[in-house]
Amino acid sequence: MFNIYKFEIKKILKTKLFIGSFVIFLLALTGIYFLNFEVSRLNDNAQQVAKSHEGDFTDEKLKQIIDDYMVKFQDERKTGKYKLENNMDVYTWFIFDNFDKSSEDRNSYVKLDQAVKSGTTLRVKDIDLKKISDLNFPKFNKPLYTSSYYGWYDLYNATSMVIMAIVIFTIILLAGIFAGDTEKNINQILLTTKYGRSKLISAKILAGFTIANGIFILANLLTYAIFLYYSSSLGWNTSIQLNFMLEVFTFPVELNQFQVYILLLLLQFTGLLVISAITILLSSLSKASFPVLAISVGLYLLPLIFDKFNKPFLTKIGNLSLVKNQSVLEFLSIQDRVFISNNFQTNLLFLMLIFLSVALLSNIFVYQKEKRSYIK
Repeated sequence: MFNIYKFEIKKILKTKLFIGSFVIFLLALTGIYFLNFEVSRLNDNAQQVAKSHEGDFTDEKLKQIIDDYMVKFQDERKTGKYKLENNMDVYTWFIFDNFDKSSEDRNSYVKLDQAVKSGTTLRVKDIDLKKISDLNFPKFNKPLYTSSYYGWYDLYNATSMVIMAIVIFTIILLAGIFAGDTEKNINQILLTTKYGRSKLISAKILAGFTIANGIFILANLLTYAIFLYYSSSLGWNTSIQLNFMLEVFTFPVELNQFQVYILLLLLQFTGLLVISAITILLSSLSKASFPVLAISVGLYLLPLIFDKFNKPFLTKIGNLSLVKNQSVLEFLSIQDRVFISNNFQTNLLFLMLIFLSVALLSNIFVYQKEKRSYIK
């Protein structure tokens, strides 16, 4: 069995299709990393500011963060040291923007500029700030924890784009796992071999999932390594509600940014399993690889257009797909897109069980169908 399994993996990996699609896959990843990490990379100043303010997010901490920002903002302008590209404090800017009562008309910045011109120093007590409770954060046993979040926002965005590249690459490789043999008319020969109706079928299915899983793991390890290179792991323990770029202030579950990342990957992984299983199923039903490729990609992307029809039933069906749950904002709104309850954990578990069940049933169908295939 193991030798057949290794043979099936090598059969996929040694094709020109794999080499060509792998090169395109790497180019796609390079583009994703460039857009999400290189173009929007943080400077060291932003990380240092976030690190200096790590801790429980209280009203006192909020005032300290904004007061430090205001003093530094004014001091650097008075001394002529301020340069936007070097001093952009993303961490505090988004916090200030969300808690400043006059953020819409930028009145506080007008006051800061006036203070610089007059030689005085404006402090946090001189402006109107919202309280933490005004943003309706959920209350847990411990206060929310603040640290860096901008780099994690980039990681989430990159991860939601990487999964699309992984899915397309996987579909390309698995489309011919059965249909390729039918296309070459060697399936009839394989069915007559000793293990043609048992171990060979299992080996093909197992090889397909091994390749899909391998692509997923390697691509996401690479993504995380690139993230660490550009941003470091600072902020892993930041409460997800305090990622001010996501603006999920009312998210009801106590999770930090790293936990959200892991759960997002788990959901994407189970989604990839069902996409792989459906592709293998279609391959077993088809006589050619290209129709499998086209239909699988179409099924993966189809839920994106369901909302256009304004039909609640189609929207609910679409909400049970990978493509509608692969970004972090979609993931964090699972409790709002009712599946069986308004509970985040329940809906997440339900969705993952749906993915795993469909994948399992598809594999059982493929095995039984191939086992009963007739010889012409």
